[in-house]
Amino acid sequence: KMEMVVRATRQEKGMSTTCASVFKENASLSKKGLLSEKEAKQKSLNWLKSVRFGKEKLFVFDKNGKVILHQDMEFTGTSIVSLEDMKGRRIADEMRADVLKERGDFAVFYWSSLGEKTDNQKMGYFSPVPSWGWTICAVIDFVEIEAEAKKKMDKIIQVLKDTFAKMTIAKTGAAFLFNGDRLLLISPPGSDNIDFPSVINNRS
Repeated sequence: KMEMVVRATRQEKGMSTTCASVFKENASLSKKGLLSEKEAKQKSLNWLKSVRFGKEKLFVFDKNGKVILHQDMEFTGTSIVSLEDMKGRRIADEMRADVLKERGDFAVFYWSSLGEKTDNQKMGYFSPVPSWGWTICAVIDFVEIEAEAKKKMDKIIQVLKDTFAKMTIAKTGAAFLFNGDRLLLISPPGSDNIDFPSVINNRS
């Protein structure tokens, strides 16, 4: 799972900085008089609506913490002024375009979709577009990482099950596997009537 988090962070940084570069290029065209500022901004937002990189989502907010555009449209127009990361930092303040360093920054925070009773933990990478006072964030829900980790773990366990089934330990021995929470992952053959969690707990 840690490897997936590191990989996701790299991907988010790449996505966020790439999008910021596109926005900055359009801002440059506006400064040169080739586009009006309104046209340059709209061109950038239209591009953001159409681009897709993977499971990560992109959104833009202004210096007041208003979400100008989110690829999940339910978030567009909402405010993030009350949103804090796991370090207690206010996202709208710390990730403002005039505060954020050019290289950007990373944060983990809770943000619920509309209608949800509980917040979902998310991970995002923030990049500034200083000339417009905008910040772009590439964000992924930890649910996605958990789901991917479970798929990989299920594959690993299946391979181990196939391997354990072929193992012989003396005449009556067998192998089984449990995790750190003492939950049985692979039972030895013919052990349906044995309460392994109790056996493990009694021997702890």
